Amino acid sequence: MMENWQAVDSVVIRAPAERIYETLRDYNNFGRMFGFGRLPRGYRTRILGDEQLGEEGSVVAQRALGMPFKCRIEELEPNRRIVENFIGPNFEGIGIWELEEKPEGVKLSYFYDAADTGWRSRLVFRMTGTSLHHHFFSHGLQRLKEKLESEPQEKTWPAVEGDAWQAVDTVVIRAPADRIYNTIRDYNNFGRIFGSGYLGLGYKARILGPERLVEDNSVVQHRILTLAGRFRWKRRVESLEPNRRIVERYISDHEGTGIWELEEKPEGVKVSFLYDAADISWRMKLLHRVMGTFAHRNFYWNG
Repeated sequence: MMENWQAVDSVVIRAPAERIYETLRDYNNFGRMFGFGRLPRGYRTRILGDEQLGEEGSVVAQRALGMPFKCRIEELEPNRRIVENFIGPNFEGIGIWELEEKPEGVKLSYFYDAADTGWRSRLVFRMTGTSLHHHFFSHGLQRLKEKLESEPQEKTWPAVEGDAWQAVDTVVIRAPADRIYNTIRDYNNFGRIFGSGYLGLGYKARILGPERLVEDNSVVQHRILTLAGRFRWKRRVESLEPNRRIVERYISDHEGTGIWELEEKPEGVKVSFLYDAADISWRMKLLHRVMGTFAHRNFYWNG
């Protein structure tokens, strides 16, 4: 049976939106530039036509790790958005590139919502969920960022300490929103429920205070034991919106935010965790340099 998978990956690039947009449309060279995870030669793309750059209606043949698939470009909004429609084999659905101007640069995001229609794609997603997909995109987006930022710039952006990483993970749960919300707030037991993914050996979280459930300004200590060592970090709860949203700020090892969002859907409650933080400690920097957001995705997808 086919199953739909959703994923969002993003990166901030200090380069003009026009240059990023034209690079995305250069499908004949894009695959070699983007790579596949740690494999620079693991991804290939080419336009099935005479176009030098993708146009509306262009069909692009793609191959990742030997698995072929095609997409048709459905919509182009210059310097802002490219909508692709996967037309098989192996995948059917949509992929959307979005560019958003920010003070620190251009935020480039890729939204994936497609079904696995081939036996190979079905096997890959059954075994890894979206963690392999995120591994592919986290490394590819970093390669794109490094290439574009290495070119001469006409504009300068403010410096940022550490490397910023973004990730979004979602799941639909058939349970009442208040039960999900209070389960997330119960950090003293949350680690045992959530687990540590295939790459971890144990995850624990505890509230540094007498609260049973986190409140505004509660501080939570997190600890995960992995094959790469032990990692610790703290998050402070910045705001609570009952049954809808929990905003947390990293105050050690990372600097940035983590946001839990709950959204009522006909099929259940969509729970998302939005991660946007810079790695400050040497361990986190090393982990992200080696694995991108793959370990993060593995942790949250399994949890």
